[in-house]
Amino acid sequence: MEREILFGDRLQLPSGGASSSCELELLRLLRDVDLAFLEKHQRWKARLDEAEDALGRRDAELKQAKLELSSSREEAAQLRDHVGYLESFQKDLVAKYDRRIGELKEDVSRIKKRYCDLKAASNIPDAHLHRAPSSEEEEGFWRARAIALEKELARLREGEAQRASAKERELEKLVSEKDGVIDRLTDRVTQLTKRLRQAESSEPKAGAVRLDREPPDLVEQYLSTLRDDGVLENAAELRSKIKRHMHEFTAKIEQDKRTI
Repeated sequence: MEREILFGDRLQLPSGGASSSCELELLRLLRDVDLAFLEKHQRWKARLDEAEDALGRRDAELKQAKLELSSSREEAAQLRDHVGYLESFQKDLVAKYDRRIGELKEDVSRIKKRYCDLKAASNIPDAHLHRAPSSEEEEGFWRARAIALEKELARLREGEAQRASAKERELEKLVSEKDGVIDRLTDRVTQLTKRLRQAESSEPKAGAVRLDREPPDLVEQYLSTLRDDGVLENAAELRSKIKRHMHEFTAKIEQDKRTI
């Protein structure tokens, strides 16, 4: 049964009757090596599966973050278009108010000119005093009209300034909010990328085998010869080296028997 654990029925024991204590000890040592390797291989495989699962989760999180970042960029592009529209609308509105203000200024200029004419007409000779009441009424009308136009002009200027200030605050708020979202998503993508790279770098290397417990001296001597040859790539190579070493050990036992 001990032979079947490691090599099946292919193990050829030296002829000469019952197995010696050295042969049994060798079989036990080889069995311990094989069991230790299998246990280590299972642990390595479990760690590899865990690393692959973690890598898959990190990759899924990274893809989700990239999707969110892409969506946020699309929203930012829409926001820029909206901002451009608002700026164009604001320019049109300012141009409209400028035209209106220009018209009001012209009206005020005409009223002032008319007022000056009426004031000059009030200084005419006594022969024309019968026209004074009409001139005074017209002068009062145009004075009131000038005051009303000046108030309307001031009101329009104040309203335009308030609306422009409100639009600027709204645009600044929207841009700052979207910039904050993009910055947070960019930081998250950067963190997930770092975690993904760390998971990839910490993945166990295939074929790296180390025994957790200290084997007997003979096995330790044999494993030291294997370490001199480099890291084994798979179990088949380990079995081949153990089998070759066993043949050498068996030949040495036969030589010792002949010497005795």
